[in-house]
Amino acid sequence: MTDAQRARIEPLLPDRTPKRGGQWRDHRQVIDAIAGKFRTGSPRDSKRLASAQLVLLADAWRQFREFAAR
Repeated sequence: MTDAQRARIEPLLPDRTPKRGGQWRDHRQVIDAIAGKFRTGSPRDSKRLASAQLVLLADAWRQFREFAAR
């Protein structure tokens, strides 16, 4: 998001002072994440998800080899 785009939508965003629930994230991070989701159609942490699936697959393969070796 450019500075000009941010300046244009800044009045529409809520106040950053939290009334409840702790600290808020920076508006730019949130809007970039939403735009990225719509631009790519995939979750922002898709690389992390793929990595977790690979670990599960490797663990299942190891268990299979151990079972087959008995």
